[in-house]
Amino acid sequence: MPIFLKLLGAGLLMLGISLYMIQSDIRLRIWGVEAEATLTDAWASKNKYGRPNGKVKVEYQFQDQNHKLQYGSFTAPADWTIPNDMKQKVTYLPHKPAVNRRSGDS
Repeated sequence: MPIFLKLLGAGLLMLGISLYMIQSDIRLRIWGVEAEATLTDAWASKNKYGRPNGKVKVEYQFQDQNHKLQYGSFTAPADWTIPNDMKQKVTYLPHKPAVNRRSGDS
C-alpha cells in the first residue's frame, strides 16, 4: 500500500477521533440552554495520591426545562471564590440534561 494512502488513512482516523471527543462541546454550543444553578458543595481537590492539587471541586444543581433537578460539577482554580448568592450560570442540552457545564467553559 502506498505511503500516501497510509498517511491519508491515519489523518482521517485522527480527525474522526477528534470530532468524537469534542461532540458534546459542539452540541452544547449549538443546542445548549442556559440555566441558573445553585452551588451545593465545594472542597479542595486532591490528586490521585491524596495530595492537594491547587484546585477546587464545585458541585451544583439546577432545574431543567421540565423542572426536574439536575446535577453537575466543575473544577476551578484555587483562587476561585464562591459567589455571595451561591449561583452559577450553566449550559445543558435540553434533550439530555446530564450533559452540562459551567457557562463560559469550553
